[in-house]
Amino acid sequence: MLSEAFGAAIDAGESPDVWSRTSHAPDALPPRPDRSALNESIPLYYIGRNRNGFWVVRSADGRIGGLFVFKRSAVRFAREESEPAACALMFVAEPLELT
Repeated sequence: MLSEAFGAAIDAGESPDVWSRTSHAPDALPPRPDRSALNESIPLYYIGRNRNGFWVVRSADGRIGGLFVFKRSAVRFAREESEPAACALMFVAEPLELT
């Protein structure tokens, strides 16, 4: 469930392979964990693969997203978008699309 969706990733230090950076309305994303697990002030990014196998990043509010070739680039994008603060990453098993 949610605990399975959480994961950690290592940022390998290579340049990101961003294909697109667009704004989106949220749709059919997993629910944000409750406040006891993740404070609402911490930005949350969903990371997963789309139906074509590319890595997708979407912010929990649906305003920011990107499409990547490499998982490490997707992780870096989320981290850079939340700077100077940190962020939470939720890896999803279901296909994730930029819509």
